[in-house]
Amino acid sequence: MKTKVLLLLLMSVFMFSTILYADPEPRDDGKYEISSWDDLKWLANTPGVWDQDFVQTEPIYADETNDTDIWPNGWTPIGRNIAEEGTTANLVMFTGTYDGQNNVIYNLHLENPIHLNTALGRDGFFGHTKDATIINLGLIDVDITSNANYVGGLIAYCFGPTRVENCFVMSSTSTAGITSVDNSTSATGGLVGYIATSGVGMITNCYSGISVNHVGSKAASSAGGFAGSITKGASLSNCYSYGLVSGNAPNIGGFAGIKLTAGTNEGTTKGCFWDVETSEQGIEGDIEVKGAIGKTTNQMQTKSTYEDADWVFYDEDDPETYTSYWRIDDGESYPYLVKPQHDTLPVELSSFTVNQLVNEGVELRWVAETETNFLGYNIYRAESFSLNDAIKINFTIVPGYNTSVRNSYKYEDTTVEMDKEYFYWLESVDLDLTNEYHGPISIYVSDMAEGGEVYIIPPVTRLVGAYPNPFNPSTNIYFSLDKGRNVSFDIYNAQGQFIKNLCTDKYFDKGNNSLAFTGSNLASGIYYINLRAGTETMTKKMLLLK
Repeated sequence: MKTKVLLLLLMSVFMFSTILYADPEPRDDGKYEISSWDDLKWLANTPGVWDQDFVQTEPIYADETNDTDIWPNGWTPIGRNIAEEGTTANLVMFTGTYDGQNNVIYNLHLENPIHLNTALGRDGFFGHTKDATIINLGLIDVDITSNANYVGGLIAYCFGPTRVENCFVMSSTSTAGITSVDNSTSATGGLVGYIATSGVGMITNCYSGISVNHVGSKAASSAGGFAGSITKGASLSNCYSYGLVSGNAPNIGGFAGIKLTAGTNEGTTKGCFWDVETSEQGIEGDIEVKGAIGKTTNQMQTKSTYEDADWVFYDEDDPETYTSYWRIDDGESYPYLVKPQHDTLPVELSSFTVNQLVNEGVELRWVAETETNFLGYNIYRAESFSLNDAIKINFTIVPGYNTSVRNSYKYEDTTVEMDKEYFYWLESVDLDLTNEYHGPISIYVSDMAEGGEVYIIPPVTRLVGAYPNPFNPSTNIYFSLDKGRNVSFDIYNAQGQFIKNLCTDKYFDKGNNSLAFTGSNLASGIYYINLRAGTETMTKKMLLLK
């Protein structure tokens, strides 16, 4: 029997998409799951569902919005003026709920869309919200260049009562940012352009760490690191910003460009801050300016700054009962938002094998060294090396043992045909529905094959990567070796500059290994792990978020 067993690869599920795509259907609880880039595109282009409830179940990469052949002007905001040629106004607001479930959307790009009605131009991930709820969502490396009336990273125009909690916008590169380009724009902000959440609406536990550049000088226009304008009863608490703020707006500030204080238009803020050094706006002090207090970078990275303002932080000594998402590495980072569940090590497989059965079909076997917070497995098959071509062949999930000891599994595929080559992937699914693919392995099914033989994948040298990832400030680097040998690890930044050596020619045993890494003295951003083992060199990316 001709059998080819390929190197076991670990790849994240969000790097792949299926060939056939169907519009999402609501779950039994009435909510729509946004679990892929296709789902997110569907939401952006289906105004008829903008009053519904959505939950994001996976991190999503929006790199496609940088492809001008597909998206001539990049992202199309959720909640916007959908008027067509011949008309000028058909504003459809987002009035539903969006729970990001502590997931992130990466690399969203939007550039100079045409607005048939400039006054109704709203450019951000969300364009115009009203009576909406947006919680537990992060945007990393959002890049917006716009001539809209209102521009913001998360929301361009936040009308009330809209609730926004546990959300952030930040950049890991110098190229990402929020830019308004001419005199059409009234308000530009890192998280929100214009906040007018009259009524019970509020924004709490949010931050912005992205640059804001308001190029135009329209009369009464405003720009701020967190919000362009805070008005009409808006209520903000426990928020901060640290991005560079620049431009020609008549009203400009490190946190907000304008905060109205008169009568019914007064906006209220409590426990809000901005970094006077990184924003290059204002001076340090204890007096509120436009809704926030300016602090130095050192003060912004000191826990007592926020505790003195009655912020509540995650308690590591009592993790099951904490009431806040905030965490800070005192003296080393800005506050950041933590997930409401504990990070766990992904499933570790020591083998994934295939052999042809004597009678018919093939048998898949795999061995898991550990399973924590684990649901089970799915099996995918294709007649090519591409996961994009694969289909799921099991009708129900193969349940996991969910233990920290070694367990073995097998699955029979009786639907194969003779004289064909098949490729198999194994999908592991955690209890929180995070996924990971393992494989592929392949087999050529032939009537000349001998049954009963198990083809074990020999131990291989591979760099699995960092976990958790993103991380702050510490993570573990996982790798395996085909034999006991000396290895070296180096860390590089996104520009390819050497940052740190973790070890040089250090001996590790055959099989699975790990190495701790701490980036407490490093800035937020993308870093690369470089493994050298003999003549083999491997690289993986990791993201430090502070």
